[in-house]
Amino acid sequence: MPFTIRGNRRIHYRIEGKGEQTLLFVNSLGQSLAMWDQQVESLKDEFRIIRYDHRGHGSSEPDGEAATIEDLSLDTIAVLDAAGLSNVHFVGLSLGGMIGQQIALDEPQRLLSLTLCATATHLPPPEGWEQRAVTALAEGMEPFVETSRGRWFTAAFCQSAPALVDAALDDLRRVDTRGYAACCRAIRDFDVRGRVHSITIPTLLVAGMEDPSTPPRLLQDLHDQMSGSRYEIVDDAAHLLNIEQASTISHLIRQFTRTV
Repeated sequence: MPFTIRGNRRIHYRIEGKGEQTLLFVNSLGQSLAMWDQQVESLKDEFRIIRYDHRGHGSSEPDGEAATIEDLSLDTIAVLDAAGLSNVHFVGLSLGGMIGQQIALDEPQRLLSLTLCATATHLPPPEGWEQRAVTALAEGMEPFVETSRGRWFTAAFCQSAPALVDAALDDLRRVDTRGYAACCRAIRDFDVRGRVHSITIPTLLVAGMEDPSTPPRLLQDLHDQMSGSRYEIVDDAAHLLNIEQASTISHLIRQFTRTV
């Protein structure tokens, strides 16, 4: 498994596929790079694909330190540098979408396009994110499992694809509590509402129609602020829409990236 070092932690990443263009997939809170398995399987014959684990998630190490979205975006840049990639097509979901916005603002030359799924410019209330961090550090990850089932997936998908749902929830159980808390606090403090209008990178925004965490109105708000962006709503999908509607998301990524 390839790793790069940033600060005092190792960041795990993986490169697969073939193609002249490279897709970078960036995960949501509580998920490892495995959340994109279906997209990799669908797109690996057309694109080179890189994905990685956030600090304390998957095979990346936590460090117990506080983090901001800026810090997490620098983790992403470190992975690109380690892989020798000057620029990529960025695909991020939720926390991953926040990281994409930050890179687009701070280092836009590293991105050829942005696909932002189930995300927002700001996600209040801050007290809720702080409570999540405190709960994780005090009680572990189990308190989040059942609530995540209902927020990440529709009831119909939980019945029709229990193996995929259980795999995502097992991934959540394995997250290091220090890494989870640090990422919760990064989300707590994230707010680029007054800045996203300056992003000029070609952007696709994707919302899940039944997403209670980042409902379509938040992606609509992004669309309204980002001139020239494209906006799609995916039916029968909650927060982890790339798992629930995998073929639709893969198709949208393929179609959008080919037009950039």
